[in-house]
Amino acid sequence: MSVRIETSAGEAETLEAQRMLVSVGRVGNVDNLGFENTDVKAAGGFVTVNPATLQTGEPHIYAVGDVIGGVQLAHAAMHEAEVAVAHILGQPIPRTPDRDVPRAIYSRPEAAAIGWTEAAAKAAGFETRAAKLPMRVFGKALVHGEPEGFAKAVVDRKTGDLLGFHLVGPHATDLIAEASLAKLLDAVPWEIGRAIHPHPTLSEAMQEVMQAVSGSASHGS
Repeated sequence: MSVRIETSAGEAETLEAQRMLVSVGRVGNVDNLGFENTDVKAAGGFVTVNPATLQTGEPHIYAVGDVIGGVQLAHAAMHEAEVAVAHILGQPIPRTPDRDVPRAIYSRPEAAAIGWTEAAAKAAGFETRAAKLPMRVFGKALVHGEPEGFAKAVVDRKTGDLLGFHLVGPHATDLIAEASLAKLLDAVPWEIGRAIHPHPTLSEAMQEVMQAVSGSASHGS
């Protein structure tokens, strides 16, 4: 099968493949759960909750995971469950914003991201600075025989805060965890770049792109 597309440069191109995957998303289904006899509410097929505590309209009933919509990922549901249980125990913890939940795509090459894309950050009013390095400059990617992909960091030019981190390449879904920790600790790029990463490893992509966005990468930006 073939598909005609228009590239970002405005040129026509034909893509050919043996199979096509069509991903149209998911819809919620909370019909016939007996909510009409409670104060639990639903909207758009998903249970409505207090975003901070994950309580429903019945304060003693909590909802987490796909049933509340948002980021429908297993690790997001696990985090939401921790937030709910902590609140039940009277030891509340802050809920991570949906944007800062790491996203992972188990394709080949793998892809992963956290936070804002550069375009979305600009649209939201941020003045951004970004750096992007190809995975082929890292020896471990060549050893794996998977030089495709890149690492990209997006920061707030005014504050230096890390806004987003994006990876395409081998083991991207594992490497994104470091960016998730950086977001949790409010680490800024120069701090991440200064942390020693072993060589040769794929984790060097994180170190060097953070150095690049700070203006000091050995491989350039």
